[in-house]
Amino acid sequence: MSILDRMRNRSAELLVPFQATIELTTECNARCGHCYLASHDDRVAGGIPLSVDEWKRVFDELAAAGTLVLIFMGGEALLHPRFWQLAEYAATKNFALSLISNGLAIDETAAERLAGLGFYQVSLSLYSMEAEIHDRMTRRKGSLQRAMAAVERLRARGIPVSVNCLLTSANIERCFELEDWAGARGASVQFDPMVTPRSDSALDPTLLRATPEQLRGYYREARRRGRAIAPAPVAMGDPVCNAGRGKCAVSVTGELLACLDVRESLGNLREASFEELWNSPRAERLRGLRNEDLRFDPSGGDGAFCDHCPGMAASEVGDPRAAVPFLMELARIRREVAIGDCIFAQER
Repeated sequence: MSILDRMRNRSAELLVPFQATIELTTECNARCGHCYLASHDDRVAGGIPLSVDEWKRVFDELAAAGTLVLIFMGGEALLHPRFWQLAEYAATKNFALSLISNGLAIDETAAERLAGLGFYQVSLSLYSMEAEIHDRMTRRKGSLQRAMAAVERLRARGIPVSVNCLLTSANIERCFELEDWAGARGASVQFDPMVTPRSDSALDPTLLRATPEQLRGYYREARRRGRAIAPAPVAMGDPVCNAGRGKCAVSVTGELLACLDVRESLGNLREASFEELWNSPRAERLRGLRNEDLRFDPSGGDGAFCDHCPGMAASEVGDPRAAVPFLMELARIRREVAIGDCIFAQER
């Protein structure tokens, strides 16, 4: 276990928000069908967006609470009209700054400024090495070439780059070409098949999920390439996840969230301080979900391979404790690939 992982685990035990995700704006220069956001217009995001001074106060309170990592995202965070002003202020608070971006706004000037502010990482969303696939997913012609150029600009300035690749039925079958390209440039790739509902709980994005056969093919190739497919040890009394424990998120309108997937607000940071909301009864309830509370067994069988998400469960089945059919199907496929097809043939 790395030092960083140990710090994350310790912060979760102490209920210190080691990592805070800043949903700076819902505005975006892409229109991905799989996007979790219900709107790309800050004016209709469910309230009034935070002002620069309000964001600065949020950063002050996060720093006082012990937050070390600040992740800017959107939408596309770089489209916020005061992004650079806010990033400069955050840098004075000694956060480790990170950015999640589609890369479309990272020109030479932006790359230079990110380097100057000391961003320790930029995660770019790339979906395929085939422009037809990537551009169809972003609904922006030329977006693949612009994202690839952003990778090179950031690397040239010494900023570590990682690649986020959401796996859908459109791109999963050729995703490892992206891993090969990124690896040759020293960039890690995070593949994620968990296409989530939108922030308003609409299920439209879930229609884009990869099929079971596509997922089997992906995990078999992942195993062949040395990617671990194994269940994590589970203690029934442990928390289900890190949401509201060692991490949090703040929406464009100031709602404090346990994480981006759990959209039930802990309260608005315009109306109360971070400390008040973080230690409120509502926060205690949301972070109190334990493995033993789940309505399936996460310690054995398919359940041991399930990355249960309370936020996804609340949106898809109306209960954060209940099994999500897609996640259980994904768990069965992972177990099947990890243990061997023959065992499952006997079970059938």
